[in-house]
Amino acid sequence: DPIHIPSHGVFVRCAADPATDRAELRVEVEVANTTAEDRTAVVEVAICDPEGRRVAEASAPVAVPAGATATAAPAVVLTAPAWWSLETPRLYSAGCRVREGAALRDEETVAFGVRSIRFDPDRGFLLNERPVKLKGVCCHQDHAGVGSALPDRVHEFRIERLKAMGCNAYRTAHHPPAPELLEACDRLGMLVMDETRVMGTAPEYRDRLIDLVRRDRNHPSVILWSIGNEEVHLQGRPMGARIAEEMKRWVRRWDPTRPVTLAMNGAWGEGASNVIDVLGCNYIVCGDIDAFHRDHPRQPVVFSESASALTTRGIYEADPQRGYVSAYDVNAANWGHTHEANWRHCSARPFVAGTFIWTGFDYRGEPTPYYDWPNISSHFGILDTCGFAKDCFYYYQAWWSDQEVLHLFPHWNWPGREGQPIEVWAYANGDEVE
Repeated sequence: DPIHIPSHGVFVRCAADPATDRAELRVEVEVANTTAEDRTAVVEVAICDPEGRRVAEASAPVAVPAGATATAAPAVVLTAPAWWSLETPRLYSAGCRVREGAALRDEETVAFGVRSIRFDPDRGFLLNERPVKLKGVCCHQDHAGVGSALPDRVHEFRIERLKAMGCNAYRTAHHPPAPELLEACDRLGMLVMDETRVMGTAPEYRDRLIDLVRRDRNHPSVILWSIGNEEVHLQGRPMGARIAEEMKRWVRRWDPTRPVTLAMNGAWGEGASNVIDVLGCNYIVCGDIDAFHRDHPRQPVVFSESASALTTRGIYEADPQRGYVSAYDVNAANWGHTHEANWRHCSARPFVAGTFIWTGFDYRGEPTPYYDWPNISSHFGILDTCGFAKDCFYYYQAWWSDQEVLHLFPHWNWPGREGQPIEVWAYANGDEVE
């Protein structure tokens, strides 16, 4: 219809307060008018809870000039809402209708979740005001047998496999994800760093970033917008800071509710890192994170990419002829760390919001450490290209699970230590507590 809701034209802005068990919703609905005359319409909004019951409704008039777009923003309040969380990813819906007089011109329904997010420079990431260590992975979208055009069920399968490992966060490396992936994350309870492909201010890059934000801003799983990855020639320079500042303005224009990050493999404290909301750190060796935290105590930090450990499922010794590496956690790329060393570094620092391991699944390309044909696949995955678990999967399942894990180090068996006390280390949710 000439009077219609444009693509991605509905945004449910949710200000949720766990302390008062209350959420204020502002449902912004754009209305486009492609006629040559000024028109007036009414936007009606109905909110349904996770069980499909209508729990609130509101309406607002909107005057739309000829050939232009205007926005109505009906507001409603939810008391004692069903909160979206990792354990209970409950989804509401907002049904939006545009009427001109008695005529229904357009309608659209979007899903959303009631939750609060916050990055704290000392406490890390908080979901509904509860600290949550981000136990994340970076993932390309390709999967064995189907390439990158995944059936919807494969997206869901991959998130289910990661959840079974104890993973709670997913970075879309390095491109906008399929909408079906985010829908699976919404339903299953997985947090997402949503990343655009290129850092830049050319019109094409601007339009792609804006489309990404407008498309994905209603997903409760999305907690961070990433404006780029390892922009080595820009990230630490004044030009990089100007580009990041402009990209951040574009993001803020369409979604002021989530912070902006940039995945930086160095130059921490320089250039763009002084503009973004959350410092994205790629790899421990690329800087001194403790010194950064000391010198920039007000900026939150997350390891946006880490580890790059190398393993092959079911292989327990190096075999360069066949392109295999050991499944034992003993090998890593020269810029990375083993899984155990990486997680110990992250979990020992409460101010670090979490980490995104490179990678969740093996993928085509970057066949480190063997680069020559016929090697065509990476060895970085915690799961192989089919989603079968490598040995390191079970390491994460132990340390990333919600169960308290108790490790005993039997020093009484060590020569020269007979009769001395046993050292006991207790960990809760992967963090050392005693």
